[in-house]
Amino acid sequence: MTYPKQKNMPLLLEENKFLWKKHDYGPFWVATDAQGQEWLFKMRGGFRAYRERIAAGILDEIGINTQASSYALLPKKSGPRLQDEQIEKTQLAILMLEPHTPQVDLSGMKGAENIARLEILAYLLGAMEPSDYIFTKDHQCYIIDNELCFSTSPYDPILELGRSPLLTESEFLSETVHLCRKLEQISADKVQKLCALPDSYKFKKLWNIKKIVFQVVDNAKKCLKKYA
Repeated sequence: MTYPKQKNMPLLLEENKFLWKKHDYGPFWVATDAQGQEWLFKMRGGFRAYRERIAAGILDEIGINTQASSYALLPKKSGPRLQDEQIEKTQLAILMLEPHTPQVDLSGMKGAENIARLEILAYLLGAMEPSDYIFTKDHQCYIIDNELCFSTSPYDPILELGRSPLLTESEFLSETVHLCRKLEQISADKVQKLCALPDSYKFKKLWNIKKIVFQVVDNAKKCLKKYA
């Protein structure tokens, strides 16, 4: 199966017949659907799910491979809620990627250049820390773990020029301009679509994520005026 783009994922995953098992990591669970496809549930709740899915949508819009996901509502009799009734009903279902073997040749990995962009993206998306990445068996690099995006207002990356361990100052400036050119093209209608939620998906919004997403586009435009 070809791994789908975020924009092609359903907004809400309509699936009530999952087979559940605990993931090796902490609170995570893995659910297998009727077609045998595995989905990762981090069990971080609706607010982080919201942030992670919007960030994935933005990365998809600017041409960066990222995890594909849909919102999900956990039934009371689902494995996670049977084990812990305090778990939020609102979660994110992430279509699982098949990782590459530990020995990775970066020269053969499509999208590996995005690793060096993670720090810049963290500033541009108002993230608390950079996202992570994974190499897959089909020799692709995917950006993952975007749930801490929109923790704060976006930031001008060039104010941190010279601190990147992976890029020279000229490369850092060039990559910032490249990413800002992509981000500035996200329309107001697209922001509204990225921030849309299913009517049944209710959770407490701790702060205004949509406002920050609009700021992401505005910040990109301001950076381009200064550096492009």
